[in-house]
Amino acid sequence: MVQDSNTIKDAVGIILEKADGTIILVTPRKWAEDVFVVPGGKIKQGESAEESVEREMKEEFNWELDVNFEITYRDPETKLKEPGVDYIGKPTLRFHDFFARVIHEEGLQFNEQEIKEVKIATPEEFLRMHESSEIILGELMPDYLKKFIAWRDEQTERQRELQA
Repeated sequence: MVQDSNTIKDAVGIILEKADGTIILVTPRKWAEDVFVVPGGKIKQGESAEESVEREMKEEFNWELDVNFEITYRDPETKLKEPGVDYIGKPTLRFHDFFARVIHEEGLQFNEQEIKEVKIATPEEFLRMHESSEIILGELMPDYLKKFIAWRDEQTERQRELQA
């Protein structure tokens, strides 16, 4: 059965920030293209966005919430990924974006059935690599990374003000 392309499915995306300021981007195995995106996936029926984040991190990295990572921010806005030529018959995805901090990383082990490739760099380096065509970011990623950078810088400034 072909799914109506006007159907909207909810999904989560998680920027995972490590202690050194780098983040983790992945190329999902189920995608034909070598496009880098944040880890995440579709929200299952009856599941909250937060529960989906927890499940996706368990599936993709075998990481536990509050052991390996903590959610630091949930973007109150959602964004839509409209079906394009390569998404015929697929639903529009409505992304719920999260930022998370890696608490305890036991080497970077990822589920090879879910993830084809992992890259680790700062958000600024990912944007530079994308602009110079070294890597391809998913179509929503540049804006998502810029939003993360602005949020991170705001948090850093707030910490400085509190310490002054």
